[in-house]
Amino acid sequence: MYKIILVVVFAFSILLFWIQRSPSETSPAVHPAVKSSGLSSQGASTAELTIADKSNGATPAGSTQPAQLFKSLSKAQAMGDAQFIFSQRLQQADSYPIAYAEQVIVQSRVGDQVQFQVPELGLDLVGTVDKTTAVDQDIQRWSGRIDNSPENSTFSILQSQKDRYAVVQLHTDQGLYVAEIKNGLGVVQPDRVDLDHD
Repeated sequence: MYKIILVVVFAFSILLFWIQRSPSETSPAVHPAVKSSGLSSQGASTAELTIADKSNGATPAGSTQPAQLFKSLSKAQAMGDAQFIFSQRLQQADSYPIAYAEQVIVQSRVGDQVQFQVPELGLDLVGTVDKTTAVDQDIQRWSGRIDNSPENSTFSILQSQKDRYAVVQLHTDQGLYVAEIKNGLGVVQPDRVDLDHD
């Protein structure tokens, strides 16, 4: 229990740091891959990423195909993108770059399914959104359960639209995974901090 609370507090602290640090963007730059893929300016920024379906949103409840929220990239793809700011984190073991479709979660509603895919970590998860919460005028939180997993397998996403920053936590039967994302690109890795004080 302490571990979950501390991780949530840590993730929220990171989000607040980015919000205070980043200048506001009135019109964020659109990466050429985003323009060519038909995604909005809030979408992913890598040419090889095809995440959203034609409607560019999460798959409605009852549909058989979940919308892909994030997908792994090669380290070369991430490092070659000027918007990728996590190059030092990629030096750490078990850190993998991802492309993140911001608009997929923004358009998600309770009952929609989203997919988290990082084969390098053995992750190919589908989650169902159970709750959406407006933290303030900019920051939104989505949470839900990971389908076909133990009852305590959940996900949560805290995202700032203005700063194009998000923190994703995946609580799985394999352990906790945390992703930090800026401008549609980020890093996912297993939780390394031993916070178990029992």
